[in-house]
Amino acid sequence: MMPERNSHNLLSYAQKKEKLHGIRKVLFAARHPILEAAIKLGNREHEEALSESEAKYRSIFQNNHTIMLLVDLEKWSIADANPAACAFYGYSKEDLVGKSISEINPLNRKELSENLEEAMRKPRSKFYFSHRISDGRMRDVEVHTGPIVIGGKQLLYSIIHDVTEQKRIEGMIKRQSDSSALRAEIWSAVWSDRNLSENELIKNVLNRLGNFTNADTIVFFRIERKTGNAVAELEWGRNGIEESKAGKILPGFVIEGQHGKKAIDISSNDIFEKDGSKDLDKIMKSYLLIPYGDPENPEGYFAFGERLGKRLWERNDRNLLNEMARILFARIEQIGLEESLHQHEKLESLGRLAGGIAHDFNNMLTGIIGYADLLKVKENQNPEVCEYAGFISTAAKRMASLTQKLLAFARKGKYNIQTIDASGIIDEVVSVLEKGIANKNIRIIKRFAAADSHIEGDDSLVYNALLNLGLNARDAMPQGGEITYETMNMNLKDADNAFGLAAGDYLVITVRDNGTGMDEETRKKAFEPFFTTKALGKGIGLGLASVYGTVKSHHGHVEIISRVGKGTAVEICFPLSGNVSLQKQEASSAPIQGHGTVMVVDDEPLVRDTVADLLEASGYNPHKFGNGTEAIMFYEENWKSIDFVILDMQMPGLNGRACFRELKEINPAVKAMLITGYSQDDEAAAAMKDGMIGYLAKPFNVEILIDTIRKSIGDGK
Repeated sequence: MMPERNSHNLLSYAQKKEKLHGIRKVLFAARHPILEAAIKLGNREHEEALSESEAKYRSIFQNNHTIMLLVDLEKWSIADANPAACAFYGYSKEDLVGKSISEINPLNRKELSENLEEAMRKPRSKFYFSHRISDGRMRDVEVHTGPIVIGGKQLLYSIIHDVTEQKRIEGMIKRQSDSSALRAEIWSAVWSDRNLSENELIKNVLNRLGNFTNADTIVFFRIERKTGNAVAELEWGRNGIEESKAGKILPGFVIEGQHGKKAIDISSNDIFEKDGSKDLDKIMKSYLLIPYGDPENPEGYFAFGERLGKRLWERNDRNLLNEMARILFARIEQIGLEESLHQHEKLESLGRLAGGIAHDFNNMLTGIIGYADLLKVKENQNPEVCEYAGFISTAAKRMASLTQKLLAFARKGKYNIQTIDASGIIDEVVSVLEKGIANKNIRIIKRFAAADSHIEGDDSLVYNALLNLGLNARDAMPQGGEITYETMNMNLKDADNAFGLAAGDYLVITVRDNGTGMDEETRKKAFEPFFTTKALGKGIGLGLASVYGTVKSHHGHVEIISRVGKGTAVEICFPLSGNVSLQKQEASSAPIQGHGTVMVVDDEPLVRDTVADLLEASGYNPHKFGNGTEAIMFYEENWKSIDFVILDMQMPGLNGRACFRELKEINPAVKAMLITGYSQDDEAAAAMKDGMIGYLAKPFNVEILIDTIRKSIGDGK
C-alpha cells in the first residue's frame, strides 16, 4: 500500500496509460509501420515505469511502520496487509488477508457500507472507528482511506493510526471535567429543594447519572425487609423515567444474610450479567451495581445496564457513582431525621395538648359520674330518678373511654404494668376479630417466630392497640384479603440505632394486610389524633394515635410501612420483660359503708366536692383542701385524728407526691392514695415506692375508692 502522494501519482499514471491505450488502438487500425514501432517502444517504457512504480509502492507498503491495509470491496475482505498491520491486529499475514471487514470493525453492515461508499466517492477520507484485535479487545483508530487501482483492480487503501491512548487521555480529562460537573449537579439536585420526597430526589439523580454514564438503562431496586429481594421501583431509559413493573427482581446471586435472603452479592462491586454469570459472549446486558445505603446492609441498589462492547466500567466511574449514591443517601437520611424530629415535636405538642384536655375533661367527668352515683344512693327509693342517674353515669363513662384514648396518645394514661405474654394477647385479639369480622373473605393468620414474647406492660392497652390495628386492616380490605400477626425477637447491640431505642432485647410484632395501602402523605399523618381517611361517622381518628401513645409509653417504637395498592405493615417493638410491677385495683364485694376521718386534697373544686360528698354519703368524715400547703398545715395540728389522705397528683405548688413526703415527715405511718387526671407509669411507680397505698385515675368508680379506704383503715376508730 502506498502513502497518499504515491496513490495520487498512481492514479495519474493509470489515466495516462488509458490514453496511450486509446492512441494505440487508432494507430493499429491505421497499420502504419513507423507508428507501430513507436507504440511498442512506448509500451516498453510504460511497463518499465509501471514496474518501477509498483516496486517502489511495494517497498513503501512492506517497510512502513504505519499500519496499512488494502480492502477488496467486492469480497468485503482484507486484500493485503503490511507487517505493521499484522503486528497491530495480532494475526499472521495468512490469517489477516482474506478476513472479513466485519470481524475487525464491529459496526453493523449498513453503517459500514455507508462509510465505504463515502470513501470510494472521495480521493481522501478520514474516519474514527473502534477495531477489534485478535484477543477480543477494542482499540480506537483513526483511518485515512481512499480509492486505488492496483493491477487493474479497484481497491481501498487504509492508513491506520492507533489513537487508543490519546482517546483515553482525552476521555480522562473530559471525565474529570464531567465528574466535577456531575458532583455539582447532584449536590444541587439533592440539597437545593428541601421539599422534595425521596422518590423525587432519586428521579433527579437518575436523570443526571443516565446522561453522565451513557448507560442504556438504570434501575433503582429497593430491598424488601420481609423477603430480602431487591425489587425494582424506578427505571431510567432514553425515554425518561417510569415506575418499574411490579415484581421485577434484580438478577444475580441470592445469598443468606443477617436479615434473611439478600438479593445479590456485590462485595467485589463488579459487573454482573443478567443471569448472574460472567460469560460476556452469552449475555446481552451487563449491570454495574452500586449500593444505596450501607454497603454491608444496603437499602437498595442502582443497576447500570449496558450493551456489551459499548464501553467498560472503569474504577473511577465506580468510585464516582458510589460517591453520588452516598450523597443521595446522606440527604435522604437527613430528610428522614428532619421529618422524624418534626413529627416527634408535633406529636409531643399534640400529646401535651391532648393530655391537658383529657386531664380537665376527667375532672369534670369525675363530678358528673360521682354525683350521678350519689343521686342513685340518695334517691334509691325513686326508680325513675335512679334510671336517669344511670343513663347519666353510662354516658359519662363512655366519654371517659374517649379521654383514655387521648391519654394513651399523650402517654399519660392509667397503666397497670405487669409481665404479660404478648402472644397470648394476640391469640385473644385474633379470636375476637374472627368472631366479629362480618366479611368472610378476610382470613386472619398468626406467625409466631419469637422465642420470648413476654413484655412489661398494661395488658388492656396492648390488647386495644393490637385490636385497633386489626380493625384498621379489616377496613383497608373491603373486598377481602389477609390480616397477619407476626412476632419475632430482635437484639439491638447499639443504642445509636434507627429506632431510637436503648440497646437490648426486643419483641417485634408486625400487623400486616394486603389492602389498599397508603400514600406517603397519609402515612406521615397516620399517628396524628383526629386524622382519619374514613367516611364521616366511620371513625374519629384516634385509633392509630392511641396505638402510638401506647407503644411510646411502653418505651417501644412503632413504624408504618405502606404503598398504595400493596397493603400496609405496622411494626411495633416492645422491650422484653423487665422488673416494673404495678397491680390493678379491683372492686371488692364488701359493703361500701365505713367510718373514719379523710382529708381530700385537690385543686379542682368540682372533684374536691364530689369526693367529699361521696365519702360523707359512705359514712366518712371528710375535710377538703385546695392545695398541698393548706393540707400540710392542717395535718400538722390534727394528724392523730386523720385516718386517710386522698391527694391529687397534679396541683399548683406542691404536687401530690411532694405533699405526701411532707406528711410523712410529720407522721411516717400516714396512709394516703393518689387520684389523678393522668399519671405516667413511672410517676405512679415512684409514688408507690414512697409508701402510698395506691392510685386511681379519674373518673374512678366510687366502690373502688371506698373499698381501698376500708381495706387500709378498717371500719374506722
